[in-house]
Amino acid sequence: MQKSTHLIILGLFLVGGASAQASGVTLAKVRATFSKADTNGDALLSRAEAAAAGIPSRDMQRMDADKSGSLSGEEFIVYYSQLLSRAGRTSAKDLEAEVKRINAARRAAQQKKDQERKDKARADKKASDQARADQARADKKASDQARADQARADKKANDQARADQARADKKANDQARIDQARADKKASDQARIDAVRAKKKAKDETGNDDGKGAPEPVQAPKSDSDRAAKLLRAAVASGRVTKAAAKDVFDLLTNTTLPTKVEELRRLHQVATARVSALAKSGSLSPTEARELHKALTRRMQQAGVKPSPPVQTPSAKPPARRKPGGNGPAPQARRKPNTPASKPPVDDGRKPADGSSRKKAPAKKPAVRPSEKGGRNGGS
Repeated sequence: MQKSTHLIILGLFLVGGASAQASGVTLAKVRATFSKADTNGDALLSRAEAAAAGIPSRDMQRMDADKSGSLSGEEFIVYYSQLLSRAGRTSAKDLEAEVKRINAARRAAQQKKDQERKDKARADKKASDQARADQARADKKASDQARADQARADKKANDQARADQARADKKANDQARIDQARADKKASDQARIDAVRAKKKAKDETGNDDGKGAPEPVQAPKSDSDRAAKLLRAAVASGRVTKAAAKDVFDLLTNTTLPTKVEELRRLHQVATARVSALAKSGSLSPTEARELHKALTRRMQQAGVKPSPPVQTPSAKPPARRKPGGNGPAPQARRKPNTPASKPPVDDGRKPADGSSRKKAPAKKPAVRPSEKGGRNGGS
């Protein structure tokens, strides 16, 4: 400590001549003192070098402007200027100018640092604001997209629900209509069955009492009756059937009101069916026309609630062909069935039969002569 104090005193002594007191300590003298204290020549005073030069540690920390842990030449010059001021010594102009320059440079550097800090703060704030704005926009976009997706999903779900409900309602309505139709048909069928049963019951109660009770007059359906009447009118118009022969059939088919007595109805039916069978047998009506008339007459009796008499069978084959008038040839012979051998006359072999009777030849049959042929032959003779 004595050595370092000695160095400081020595430095002050070196700069303490009369001329120095008059003009002040110069910058060169201060730099020479710094060079003597910088023992390793690195242009910096370390803590150890500063302590050896007699600089207290608190002054070392206070004057270390850049907080590097050592004193630079400029920091030492400013420190030395302060020591001279505290000791009442004057500083030369060049030293004062250097101190002013150093302080101005420090202020400029500090201002620059402050400006850089402000710029950095502004940039950080701008970046932070931009980041917050970008994040807000991204959040808003994501929120809008989520709301749009949710709205689409809700609309799709609602549409699907409405469609499902509409299908369910239509299915229920269709099923209700089907059930109602089935119920109506069942009721209608049951009503018809009940009506038929009641009618049959009434017929059984009244129709079997020898005609004392008769069914109510029933209007015959127009389909079968009209068709049969049309066939019969066509036969009358063509001259195949006379009006007198068709009258009995017309009476049963075309009368709007049927007789009320069962026996009368059965009698009319028997007369009409017999007339139709006779017309069919004579060839005046075809088998198809006869069947249609029998069917219409039977349906007429059924509608009246009276059981008809058994119908007369009509010939299914066509009537025999008529001979042309004035023909003199023989009648056509019946066709022989195929694979049937023709009958041969018996041959007299001279043997007697077992019963002892003599076998005689059968007389030859003469061909039958029709009256028309007789007349033709007589006329020829």
